[in-house]
Amino acid sequence: MKTAYPIHWVFIIGVLFLFGTFGLAGTALAAGQDKPEDETSLEKMLRTQINTASKYAQYFMNIPASVTMITAEDIERFGFRTIDEMMASVPGFYTRYDRDYAFLGTRGLGRPADYNNRILLMLNGNTINDGVYGSAPGGTDYQLDLRIIDRIEIIRGPGSALYGTGAVFAVINIITKRGVDVDGLLVSGEIGSYGRKNAAVIFGKKFKNGLDCLFSGQITDVLGQDLYFPEYDTPETNNGVSRGLDWDKNHGLCGTVEFGDFLVQGALVSRRKGVPTAYYEIHFNDDRAESYDTEGLLEFQYGHDYGIDKNLTVRAYYNKYYDEGRYPYDTLAIDFADSRWYGSEIRFRWDTDVNNRVIIGGEYQRQFRARYKYYDDQSVFVEGEWPYSIYSLYVQDEYQLKKNLSITAGVRRDQYSDIGGRTSPRFGVVYHPFAASAVKLLYGEAFRKPSIYEIYVDDPDSGMKPNLNLKSEEIRTLELSWEQGLKKNLFGFASVYSYRMKNLIDWVLDPIDEHTQAQNIGRIRAWGIELGLQAQLGGEARGHLSYSWQDAKNQDSGSRLTNSPVHLLKGGLILPVLKYFYASALFQYESARLTVYGTRTEPFFLTHLTLTSLRLADHFSLSLQVRNLFDTHYSHPGGPEHIQPALRQNGREVSLRLDFVF
Repeated sequence: MKTAYPIHWVFIIGVLFLFGTFGLAGTALAAGQDKPEDETSLEKMLRTQINTASKYAQYFMNIPASVTMITAEDIERFGFRTIDEMMASVPGFYTRYDRDYAFLGTRGLGRPADYNNRILLMLNGNTINDGVYGSAPGGTDYQLDLRIIDRIEIIRGPGSALYGTGAVFAVINIITKRGVDVDGLLVSGEIGSYGRKNAAVIFGKKFKNGLDCLFSGQITDVLGQDLYFPEYDTPETNNGVSRGLDWDKNHGLCGTVEFGDFLVQGALVSRRKGVPTAYYEIHFNDDRAESYDTEGLLEFQYGHDYGIDKNLTVRAYYNKYYDEGRYPYDTLAIDFADSRWYGSEIRFRWDTDVNNRVIIGGEYQRQFRARYKYYDDQSVFVEGEWPYSIYSLYVQDEYQLKKNLSITAGVRRDQYSDIGGRTSPRFGVVYHPFAASAVKLLYGEAFRKPSIYEIYVDDPDSGMKPNLNLKSEEIRTLELSWEQGLKKNLFGFASVYSYRMKNLIDWVLDPIDEHTQAQNIGRIRAWGIELGLQAQLGGEARGHLSYSWQDAKNQDSGSRLTNSPVHLLKGGLILPVLKYFYASALFQYESARLTVYGTRTEPFFLTHLTLTSLRLADHFSLSLQVRNLFDTHYSHPGGPEHIQPALRQNGREVSLRLDFVF
């Protein structure tokens, strides 16, 4: 313990040195090679208008929030295939994969027992989180072809003042391209390690009458690998080897149709995944163990500008989510969650004068099917349906106090038919002390409504009982950030945040009846630092570097949270090579994480390389990717449902993709 602090500070000093070196190199290269008349990728990012933070378009450095954007170019050059692969490159985020589902953590919190239910995930503004667990998909359980994405807007911090439940740590909005951006037909095929095969089709077109269409479909089949788990190393359990159970089969469809003020979007994804880990004490190496997920949405939207100072947006939507798990015990047990909901939202934006913008809106949502069932061929252990409704009103005002100073204040009220109401405020000050500078002081409150699984599930055979008095989890966050653009070649940010959570929901054993019950007993206190640089390194070369230090602890005991790395260091580089190719590299360092069994995972450093081509012979393009280049052995913490403290992750993976464009 005596050496921890010196090592800690040496590490931070080393990171700051890397930041300085990276920044100076970027400035020198850009000054020597960039053409002043050319717009760099960095400049394009800074002038992109972000819609998610305030539900209307704002330029990057005027947004009252800490924001990261992943662009279509990032997705193509770095070869991202899933949501968790993208988010692993974002400052302050980290991932966990348990060989079934992928989970996201940020700002020190990503508890192994959770279901991604403190992050709100959206597709073009439509919330994807389901109505039974409140979970957001993180991996192949929501597998669209990412090449249809125009950008991903990641808004850190509380978002309940505009979006309600679940927007505790971040709001992530996946924004797809329009047909005009694709302008043709793309067909692709991919092969790779672990028997990976993928086929995809994308079509986009804007017709002369103004009709804009985009459609995509993809299908993936991964055979997986045999996995060894020392915890099961006995002759009765196949000497710890799980054979042929790591497979993954998924497909996804997505489309948008836009004409004038009207927009229709739809998506349907489905996945079936083998389970090799024998979680929940099921039989080891049993090929009946698998999970199945399907999720879909259909939305109609109308938006119209009334002059230059008013806009009305109306949308109506229908969503569904179905999850099924198959658990081989002496009999085959099955549980499923079936969630279906519809809703509508109306919002009005009004620039009351040149210095003031008001947005007011209301939303109604009906979870008309929120069903859970757990059974086998002999008994039904749990079966219930608990529909509920949500009525929401929100208002936000942005006032330009001075030319370089704006103040934003907002509040939302959510009223639930089953647990009552919750009010969520936000406040932000954005000050521009110098050219291309932004200092942001941000305060926000957010909440997570307890899921119906936590409130209502009653299973005496499994020792679980309901808690009808369960309250929403609450968070209060204070953040100070500084964003600085340096000419056209360098952009940096630094952020310090602090938050407190209360009413954290944990499963607790009641000593009276020895049943477990979800209770509001946890409190968390955390603070952290996030630093980042993005540099244009001359011509079309560019790179990024970030460092995050996060200290999240149980407020009562002072103990560090499980699955919470203290240090995250990330970098990326894109370079044009030869005449028609781009080479990219992603780097990721992560410190140890505490497991639910009190052990720690080993720190690790990963490197991913991707080679992509421009269009060859007017029709073809290639992509070659090597993930985990150095075949690093590393693990992620398991959850309390596993007997394994940590789960080994994939070694080196190679994939090759060929695209044909008509």
